[in-house]
Amino acid sequence: MNSLLKLASLMIIPLTLQASEFDEFESTSTSSSSASTSSGISFQSMLELEEGVKITGKNYKDDQRDFVLDQKRFRLKTEGKKEGVRFYAKTDFVKNDVTDEEGIDIRELKLTMNPVSFMDLTVGRQVITWGVADMLFINDLFPKNWVANFQGRDMEYLKDTSDSIRSTNYFGNTIVDLVYTPRFTADTTPSGCELATFDPNTNSVIKTTATCGMDNSKDDQAENGEWAGMLKQKIGNHELALYGYRGFYKNPKSMQMDDSANFSAYYSRLDAYGASYEGQVGPGILSAEIGYYDSKEDPDGDQYLIENSTAKTLLGYKIDLSAHFTVGAQWYRETMMDYDAYEKAYKAMNSAGYEYRKKEAMDTYTLRLMGKFMQETLFFNLFSYIRPQDKDSFTKFDVTKKINNNLELTAGINVFTGKDNYRNREFGMLDNEDNAFMRLRFYF
Repeated sequence: MNSLLKLASLMIIPLTLQASEFDEFESTSTSSSSASTSSGISFQSMLELEEGVKITGKNYKDDQRDFVLDQKRFRLKTEGKKEGVRFYAKTDFVKNDVTDEEGIDIRELKLTMNPVSFMDLTVGRQVITWGVADMLFINDLFPKNWVANFQGRDMEYLKDTSDSIRSTNYFGNTIVDLVYTPRFTADTTPSGCELATFDPNTNSVIKTTATCGMDNSKDDQAENGEWAGMLKQKIGNHELALYGYRGFYKNPKSMQMDDSANFSAYYSRLDAYGASYEGQVGPGILSAEIGYYDSKEDPDGDQYLIENSTAKTLLGYKIDLSAHFTVGAQWYRETMMDYDAYEKAYKAMNSAGYEYRKKEAMDTYTLRLMGKFMQETLFFNLFSYIRPQDKDSFTKFDVTKKINNNLELTAGINVFTGKDNYRNREFGMLDNEDNAFMRLRFYF
């Protein structure tokens, strides 16, 4: 009851405020007022309160918390330009009452310059996005924060930051983008701290504060850097792109086993190649993306604990049914290479007690519904994943109300499904983590 009262208290604050008309809402809105100094540096601030509480499922033996999200955040955004060099910083001061942690989260800190007329050179902490898919990432191998997404945080936090050097080169309708990240940066995935995870050592789903603050990323060594490149060509209303990547799997899908037969997550080496297309076809936008993940530590597919090489294919279509309503759908397939070798390795490994068996082909279907109403002051969004082979799903639904130019309120739910014998799947392990969330943002 206390959890629900705390969540509901966020709704009371904006009820006495007068709504006003405004331009189209974006999750990374900059509609708030900003202060500028005589030197041309501008400042913007934001205060954010976030709450997320479990609505179904049981508590875990080592964790009796009802909240999956309880954060207070103050943001200071600074930008300016001097002598052709642009400076941008976005710093969050955070208090996390779920993990009892507080600190500074430097979201972005970068310098952009033009050493030659056709090049933008950006150095520092930055957010990079590639590819054409919606919430499915084949050739975008920059870090994601899936915990933030599953908690109900703003969508800007799904994209994590990279400490990188990026060179974006413009040659007419052709763009060549090159990125070097000296230290490998992994995705943030459920670890058992704020959200449950599957533990292969106990063959069960666990949730405990003992896993909070653990860092599973690789050591800070030169050989653990990442390279990525993109060549994009625009032809009329159509865009074609080629991609390449050298680094590591962003999710710890590979495993290591020590002398005591204990398993631990492992980020194995990866080379990836791909292509994408996006353009107007009929009344909507067609998107297609392909990729080949070359597992450098399992070239023959016979290392059961190491992720196999895979081919990835995606088709998507998005259409505006009216000025206020948009529908999008996608089909995505992963096909494992060298599956016969994997099957032989599975039979040998299964005798050691590790029973997670993958399928040769895995499908994911997604659906997005978006609407905007009340002179574009009210927005709703629904996004759903369905994965038949893993017998699990994930659906997020949220509604955002813009109270005025400085204040917005968002409320929604995250719902996970899974089967008893599939608890080690990405969404299945979160079957007991359904949650309702609320977010209040004030810009000043």
